[in-house]
Amino acid sequence: MISWIAEREEKRLSRLALAELTDDQLADIGLTPAQARREAAQPFWK
Repeated sequence: MISWIAEREEKRLSRLALAELTDDQLADIGLTPAQARREAAQPFWK
């Protein structure tokens, strides 16, 4: 159970960081702004 919680928290933090990236930074990692918004909008349990 603790590992599940830790994994969800890691995803949540990653998605928050993704939402903060600029368009140029997103392009560097191969994502469009729309893709980043979709991913950042996912609930933490997915």
